[in-house]
Amino acid sequence: MKKVKYLILTTVILALLGSCVDNYQDANPPRPLDGPYFALNAGGDVLETAENGNFIGANQTIVFTLDVINCQGGIDSVGVTVNEENLGTAVVDEVSLSAAIGQIQGEVTVNYTTVSQVLEETELEIDVTLYDGQQEIDW
Repeated sequence: MKKVKYLILTTVILALLGSCVDNYQDANPPRPLDGPYFALNAGGDVLETAENGNFIGANQTIVFTLDVINCQGGIDSVGVTVNEENLGTAVVDEVSLSAAIGQIQGEVTVNYTTVSQVLEETELEIDVTLYDGQQEIDW
């Protein structure tokens, strides 16, 4: 009976030791930091009327300013997507972005310029996304 107890005890101890993780970070990665918090302002050639709301004409530029208030993972990059790609081009100001990369606070500028000729009034949706420098965790 004593041999069975020792055999069971040895098996339990070996099972516990075998289930330990070599690197604690592999099994329990640190929680991600909060995502970036920023205010987005639009300026430049944006016109506003009571009838039409905000609009921009042909061959004009909207200047988006991302005022980053808190980016705990550090500012990494800015992405811009537009629903109508043939109506203009969006360009991230590299000088303002390179000055802000790695910082917790900063300001990044994005310029969107419409084409020189727009044939009809079209709804334009511009999405500006701020990415931080955190590694993505695959849960």
